[in-house]
Amino acid sequence: MTTPTIAKLRRELEPDLLHDHTQSGAEAYVKDYLSRLNDSWTRPQASLLDNRASKDCGTCTNFRDAAANLAREGRRHEGPILVVSKVSVVIWSPDVRVVADVRQPKHDLVDRKGRKVRSVQGGRVFLYVELSYSGRWWIKSVGIDPVNDDGTHRES
Repeated sequence: MTTPTIAKLRRELEPDLLHDHTQSGAEAYVKDYLSRLNDSWTRPQASLLDNRASKDCGTCTNFRDAAANLAREGRRHEGPILVVSKVSVVIWSPDVRVVADVRQPKHDLVDRKGRKVRSVQGGRVFLYVELSYSGRWWIKSVGIDPVNDDGTHRES
């Protein structure tokens, strides 16, 4: 009997985030994108966001550009930029809309030497993510709604 390689075992155990065309697949895809966003600003590494969103997603382009700027300036977010508490599909057809309840913890933006450049106060937002599926998931748009701790809309 042959033993499967670790890489093969990983592929068998990890969900196929790009191609799982189910509601839970859409939710997992959004969670993965938000995890990549977090990593892209804390490492920083803009390429983590490549090939995940359509070119028409302006917010996605802004997220990637911000990660690239951080890398170019030698800065990074010291702590997580966001913590996702819940992701839910709210519309399934014809396009998919997912809401993510996200909290940005208070943390610092630091330079290459770890010195504080500025503090980020944090807060809570709902992210409204529109997805399309054509052989795989693509993020079409991301809307950001600042909310109070109780989930009610916050005036900017």
